[in-house]
Formats: sequence, structure tokens, C-alpha cells
Amino acid sequence: MREEIFKDKFSMEDYIQKRLLEVENLRNRETLREILGKVFLPMCEYMEEACRGLEQRMKEENPAEKQAAIKTAVISREKYDMAEEVFRPLLPEDCCPSQIDLIKLAGAVAAGKEYFMFKIFLKLDYLELERLEKSKRKFPGTVKTVNGEYNAAFQLKRSTAYIQRAGQMYRTFLQNKIQWQTLCIPYLHKFFDVYMMAGDDFLEEEVTEVSIDFQEYKETVCYDYIPLWNVDTVYAKTDSFPRLCIDRIHYEHEIYQNRLERNCEYLVAEEEQEFIGIRKKEGNLCITCNAEKGKKWKLYKIGKESSIRFQEPVMDNTRREMGHIPTRTRGGICKFIQSLGVDERLILKNIIVTGDKPKIIETYSMDGFIEDEIAPGNKENCMILEFEPKEKEWYLNRDVLSYAVSALAREYREFSCFGRLV
Repeated sequence: MREEIFKDKFSMEDYIQKRLLEVENLRNRETLREILGKVFLPMCEYMEEACRGLEQRMKEENPAEKQAAIKTAVISREKYDMAEEVFRPLLPEDCCPSQIDLIKLAGAVAAGKEYFMFKIFLKLDYLELERLEKSKRKFPGTVKTVNGEYNAAFQLKRSTAYIQRAGQMYRTFLQNKIQWQTLCIPYLHKFFDVYMMAGDDFLEEEVTEVSIDFQEYKETVCYDYIPLWNVDTVYAKTDSFPRLCIDRIHYEHEIYQNRLERNCEYLVAEEEQEFIGIRKKEGNLCITCNAEKGKKWKLYKIGKESSIRFQEPVMDNTRREMGHIPTRTRGGICKFIQSLGVDERLILKNIIVTGDKPKIIETYSMDGFIEDEIAPGNKENCMILEFEPKEKEWYLNRDVLSYAVSALAREYREFSCFGRLV
């Protein structure tokens, strides 16, 4: 019987009918059929229905089953609609242009110190950006004021604020007991801070224009660009009196679904208030913590659909449904890469396992902000993935490649993973 029960599409009713035919005494067979039909079969049906209901509730309440994709994009500030509800700036202050503090600027020039001016977005390949950053090159320019024009020198430094913001999202995922998936965030690595390094002395005059000669890079420089993602910060109060949990220690706070938007996922973004669980219950958001009184909760709303038309493609970490992926085989690696969706831009050509690192490192880690990960310290073996780009001149080829390699590296922690274009 044990072997039959664990087969697919097993029917207890058919099984009992089959076994009853083995009872030769007709009176005993009729008595047994009556007992089983009125007692045992209803109990089995009840248990099956209860198990299906439990499975369905677990799927509805487990946020990991419905993990929403984190999408990123980039847009000119003047084209961004502040009323947009899905895509929001990573940093709220990006909604307004950078303001130059005239007193601090004049003081920095007089003291020979650097002064932050504004951010720029560079449409450059990863290797080009690396060479530019390491060169610490200074670019000539001018600062125009209401009283005159002054010569100045400017330098670019990679902007780290956006990467740090992505790192905060990583910690939020961990707090919400959701497994982390590598984010596809190439645009965040293309922003640079412009610093004024030196210049002619001038008084605290109003700056009317800053002009920088970026020379061979001037065609790739985009001013007043801001990065966006489908994450918005919202606040919601506990809608009813917190219910004491069965452990008699914690309380369950419930936020009704009419306060939440449909087709959106929510994460609790509380840094001071500790909580031990978050789940969905009939559309309501339930948060378990030790706070016995209702409170206002800080939440991250992860949207899905937007009407914005972007010039640059929207990047996300959506995983395609590919069934079970045996990543410990070459075929499994190919299937895993397909699940990332990068095959729309890159074609996997070869997988090389070697003891030597590539001479030119063409990829970087998109999980570089993770500092608490436990991994083998001495990774002697290297895995090199060779891809052919479908559009060879696209400036994001090596960034998409870095996303694929970073995601795979989380599966193959014993390897140092690299990628290169062929």
C-alpha cells in the first residue's frame, strides 16, 4: 500500500474499492464498505482538503514565493514626472538640481581644496570607465559668475551614494526573511561626482554657469540624469489592536488591504523596530513584533507596471520560470543564464574552469556592497564565462555580463567567477 499511496493521482476511494473485492465473505464485504464509506473516506477527504488549504495559505503568506523584481532605469530630470507612482528616484534629493553653496565654494577655492559641484552620467563601457577613474585626470573648465569668468580644473570621482542605497535594500530583504537575488543595476555604476579641484580666486559671487571641457568624452556625458527604481517609501498605521501571539510575547499588527495598492509587493523598512515575521493574510499585511501598541510603519512599495517611456532599457532581476536547474553541470549553467534573461543581449559561448585569473578583468561584482557573506577565502579555481554580444558597440555589454557573473557566483561560491566578451 505504501508504494501506491505515494504515486501521482492516487485515489483512496479506488484503492478501497479494489481491496474490498479481495474480501470473499459478502456480508463482511458489505459491512466493511459501509464503515469505510461513512467514516474513513470522509475523514480522508477532509484531511486532503485541509492539506490543500494549508499549502495554498503558505503560498499566499510566504513573500519569497511572490518576490517582485527590482527594476532600475535612468532618465533626464526635465523629462521625469514627479507624479509618477512606480518609478521613483533612488535619492529623493535628486528631484531638484544641485545647489552650489557660494560661501563654501569660495572658501574651498581659497584653501585649495576640492568642492563637489554636481553629478554626471557617462555612457561609457566598463573598461573605459575604469581607465578614466584610475587616471585621476583633471579636465579644464570655467566658472561664470555675475561679475566675470574664472578658470578652473575639475576631476571625476565615482558616485557611491546609489550603490550604498542598493546595499540598504539588501539589508531590508534580509530583515523581511526574503532570499536575496542579485540586482541588475548597471546604471548606478555609471554616475560620477564632479569636483572642482582648483581655480582662480573669486569672491562669493553668484555662479551662473559651469562649463567643463571633457575632451574625447564629451559625447558620452549626460547632465541632469537621475537613476530611478520601482521602489517607493510609504507609511501605514496598524489598522486594529495588535493581537497577542500564541507565544504570549509578540504581537501581530495588521494593515488592511484597502491601504495597500494592488499588484504591488511590500517590505517592512523599519530600522529601529525589530520584527520577526511578515506575511500576507487575505490581502492584509501582517507584521509580527514585540510592540504591544499600534504604530506607523515604514514600508517599501515595489511596483510593477509603469507608463513611462524610457530612452534607455529598463533593467530588472526577474528570473524566468525554468523548473529545476541543476547548476552543477554545464547544461545547468546555460539554463541558469537563460533564466536571468541576459540571452536577449549576450550569447553564452564557452565555460572555462582554470587555475589562472584572466589577464584583463572585464567584469565587476554587482553584490559588492555585501559585507557579511561567508565564503571560501582562498578560491584557487576560476570559472570564466565567454559571451558574444548581439550588439557589439552597446556600452552596457560588460555591465549585463557582470550581472550574469555576479548571480552565478552566488551559486558557485567555491569559484572566482569572471566573464569576458568574445
